[in-house]
Amino acid sequence: MFSFFRLLRYRFFLFAGILPFFLGASMSFSAHKTFNFYYFAVAFIGIALSLVGVETFNEYFDARLGSDRVFLEDKENIPDYIFYLGCLAFILAGIIAGYLSLKIGLSIAVFAILGFIAACFYVGPPLRLAYRGFGEFAIFFAYGPLMVLGSYYVQAQRIGLGPFLVSLIFGFLILALALVNEIPDYYQDGLVGKKNLVVRLGKQRAIILYQAVIFLSFLMLAIAFALKLIPIFSILVFLIFPFAVYTALKARKTYDKATQFIPTIRNTLIIYLFVSFTLIAGYLI
Repeated sequence: MFSFFRLLRYRFFLFAGILPFFLGASMSFSAHKTFNFYYFAVAFIGIALSLVGVETFNEYFDARLGSDRVFLEDKENIPDYIFYLGCLAFILAGIIAGYLSLKIGLSIAVFAILGFIAACFYVGPPLRLAYRGFGEFAIFFAYGPLMVLGSYYVQAQRIGLGPFLVSLIFGFLILALALVNEIPDYYQDGLVGKKNLVVRLGKQRAIILYQAVIFLSFLMLAIAFALKLIPIFSILVFLIFPFAVYTALKARKTYDKATQFIPTIRNTLIIYLFVSFTLIAGYLI
């Protein structure tokens, strides 16, 4: 069971981009009552390839730099073809982005370039954003506004304030998930010079930031409802708010006890998934 959770923990970001992509498309369908399945499918393939590129680059460069595997014997056994697989995935995603830019609009190219910078240089040289304290901001931007608005634009050929505000909800939730995933790796990351926000702030202050981000997620939800940017059905999302409060408070008591902190990571994932599916369902209904 622990092995499965560990696998899910380290592979979650391979799938995390799918839900914001679905949200953007569902928001556009709700607002404009049109849906181009062909463009959706092509863009989905591009996103999937980008996520494969992110995962392989993270695996390759983290192994070479020692992060997350400082206590594992096989940290040097990541083959070189993993790097080339990531390059191929990014190249194919770039071709798809170029095609969609010609068919839909050049704004797609802007989304693609910004996404490539965040994905390729998250741990890759020379920027190595995750090692300089900017990785969490890249995650917030890429899996929140960039992914949601990019998907929305593919369908609607425009963006607006409403989709942007909703995209921030996803950004805050994925940021919360990133922070709690870094807590157990605090000492390993520090040893290899990976100065992410948790290492820079220390675990105690990082937990305070995590709690603030969870609060901001639901605050943005409340604002979106007040502005009638979210369908009435999605008010069900607030059913998980007490669970989110419990998780945030529990995190403060267990952040320095690795085995007891595991439920916080799992619960944050549950919150992310519940909010995601509830919002998507609301727009589709």
